[in-house]
Amino acid sequence: MMVSAAATIIAFYLFISITIVLLVVWIACELVVALVGIRFGMAGYIAAYVERHSKLLIVLSKQLWLRRGDTYRLKLEPAEAPGIVAIMNRLAQRLNIAPPQAIYIEMSAGAWIELRGLQRDFGKSHLGVGYDLLAGLTEEEVEAVLAHELVHAKKVIRFLKRWLNGGFFRAVGVARNLSGIADAHRRAGKPFQIAEWILVVADKMMRWCAKLVTAYSRQDEFEADYGAAELCGSAGLRSALIKLGNQSSRLARLPWNERIAQIQSEEGLSHWLVQELTTTAGKSADDGPHIYDRYSTHPALPDRLAAMPDDGSKLHDSPPGITLLAEPDAVARKLLEEIERIQLKAENKDERALRSMLKKMRRQGRVHPYQLPGLIVGVVVVLMGFWAVGEENGLAVELIFGLGLPVAAYIFLSARYRDLRVLPMVDFAAIKAAAAEKLEIKDIETVQKEIDSKLREKIASTKKVKRKVEILLDEAYPALAKGDYLTAHVVGRLCLSLDRKYAEGSLLLAIASAAFRQKAQADKSLSTVLQLTSFSSASSIWGTAWTLVLEGNWGVAEAFLQELLRKQPNHPTLLALTALCQSNRGKLQNASANIRKTCEPVAASAEHRKLYIKLLLDHGDQQEAARQLQQFGEAQKSDRELLYSRIRLHLLRREFPAAEEQIALLEAQEVPGHYFLGIGGLFERARKDDKAQEFFQRALLRGHYPEGLLGMARLANHAGDKELARRYALSSMDVTKTLGEKATSAQLVFGHSLAMLVNLQDPVANCRAWIARIPAAAKPGPLTNRSLMVYAVEENTVHEYTEAVLRALEPGKDFASSPKTKLNLAPQDLQPVRPVRPGIQYVYI
Repeated sequence: MMVSAAATIIAFYLFISITIVLLVVWIACELVVALVGIRFGMAGYIAAYVERHSKLLIVLSKQLWLRRGDTYRLKLEPAEAPGIVAIMNRLAQRLNIAPPQAIYIEMSAGAWIELRGLQRDFGKSHLGVGYDLLAGLTEEEVEAVLAHELVHAKKVIRFLKRWLNGGFFRAVGVARNLSGIADAHRRAGKPFQIAEWILVVADKMMRWCAKLVTAYSRQDEFEADYGAAELCGSAGLRSALIKLGNQSSRLARLPWNERIAQIQSEEGLSHWLVQELTTTAGKSADDGPHIYDRYSTHPALPDRLAAMPDDGSKLHDSPPGITLLAEPDAVARKLLEEIERIQLKAENKDERALRSMLKKMRRQGRVHPYQLPGLIVGVVVVLMGFWAVGEENGLAVELIFGLGLPVAAYIFLSARYRDLRVLPMVDFAAIKAAAAEKLEIKDIETVQKEIDSKLREKIASTKKVKRKVEILLDEAYPALAKGDYLTAHVVGRLCLSLDRKYAEGSLLLAIASAAFRQKAQADKSLSTVLQLTSFSSASSIWGTAWTLVLEGNWGVAEAFLQELLRKQPNHPTLLALTALCQSNRGKLQNASANIRKTCEPVAASAEHRKLYIKLLLDHGDQQEAARQLQQFGEAQKSDRELLYSRIRLHLLRREFPAAEEQIALLEAQEVPGHYFLGIGGLFERARKDDKAQEFFQRALLRGHYPEGLLGMARLANHAGDKELARRYALSSMDVTKTLGEKATSAQLVFGHSLAMLVNLQDPVANCRAWIARIPAAAKPGPLTNRSLMVYAVEENTVHEYTEAVLRALEPGKDFASSPKTKLNLAPQDLQPVRPVRPGIQYVYI
């Protein structure tokens, strides 16, 4: 097994090396042909192939360099974990090996050992243990798990293990990225043949590598189990494995912000976590069907338990494993600080990626006509510079490049697009109100005509187009600052009808269209702004950011807002909008830092403080959230948003009677249905499924069908009733129901509904991937002319899955006479290799 795995890895390295060399030669030949093709006007055609093959070469080369990802762990000092150190020393002495040189802790339910050196039983090792594992197991069980890890240190051939794993990860990376490139071209209808040919071999080699390397790894696990049983008795390890299997579903329902809140509580995280994990109920981890997975690095639990020797050992009364730490809550606080430090580092990397994305977008803009002289001067200067170099005239080279290039750059940059009027910076509260709900105006066409008529009268006596545009902007900008997006919409169209060279018209139309949820029109207008301005002017950057925030395009919006913040680092609206974008992208560290600037020492406005409280609760900082809420005084009892935040705070603290009091105050007002949906989700995260069901039902009565039914599906799944959960999930797809105010449409939650249906299935071996093309004649709502990726064992089952979803989309419609779904087997690289959950995985095209 070991020899076969090593031979396969060597073959993979040879294949990739030869492929890279051939690609380099191929690209060099294409470049030569491109140079020749310049004479015949074919250089552009060949350059497209050079670019495509170069990207393929870069992808293959990058995958050979394994990058170490961020590790969210904390190194423990011996004084912080005296119990773990004592166990390690005792076990290491019995195994006659050196104890681990370092012990790390992370917020997980696992354990690992990192082996360095070349041979068995020789070299340094680092041990890792999860905080959840210590809280969920007894000291005796923890000792058995640690013994398992130390047996690895005793028996594993360290260099070979690392080398095999490195080759395996490279093979997976190469196959996965090649598959992504090839599949993107397939979806676009332009197959990339060279990528397909390389992928055929790479995919087969990857699967063979995975099969052999994981088999070798599983054998290591069996040996480690046997060695741990000899050291500590099989009872402790057997109990630990079963407990960890049973606790996995419970741990999945413990939200991160509740952990943070418990760290700040009087009892502390360790006491709360031990209670949560020791009250775990449910079916045993070895119940239900188990399928052999030839690509798993660890054996299935039933196989591990069956292979373990029955030595007659018994469990003894033992305290929780968390007591192996001297001060568990102090360790938890230090671990949290380390995790947040690493998260902040990862978030800062993302900001660099956003700046790079913005630069690429700007390159798509057109050169302004007034910039052409600067461009011509630059070309002339470069040509003259080359002439001077050829003449070996050093003084001329210095003068030409030293003076000519700066002059050309100045002419080019100074002639960039300039704003006719500066777009005003609107207060955060006004933008938040427009982003929160779709604007509805009664008799909008009549009102629009009246505004258009008044504006035309104002510019009728003016002859110059530029002056007309300025008058219109003077009307639109103050209206926009007051939240009058309809006037902005009318002005935008009028400006474009007068002269399309002014970007202000397209910018106004983009902002107003986004406010009215006309995404296609907004994106089209932004494309025009890009072509005219290359996003170089202050107004074009701000207006684009405004539009993207209203659309909910948080990532691109953040890129533009970061650009503005570099020039106005303390502007409260920019800081708040940036925090809003970052929070929606999971960047809570940066989001909290930005919104904090607008609230300390004095809040810029009540809306800024409300956002600050929301982010504090998202993070779990319940003490600071309570302090910020107190500053609102009596307004907490009447403001719906503040009442909702107080409900969140009490449920985070698990103060259920206090939360009920705040809910009663909220219900005394006229509450939209989405509040009931939100409260149901809060109770679900607090593991109070009966109360969650009550509020999901109330949300359904208000017309919040898709999300309410998905909530009911999750609760049924928690209770173990998969059939009921499946019915709820299918019902959430119904596009024919009349939705209530602010209800999310079934089309927007369709992906979540599909994911729920798949998660309700048990994994199955020997599944194949099918691409199911929905015929246009069926007209099934959002799936018209779309294709689905479906996993199933047999073709008939694929039809069952697709027909069930089609009927769920439009329950009253008769699909019997519609053409049957067209099925094709997916390409080999998209076929599943492991046991998978059958069903519709996602919308393929």
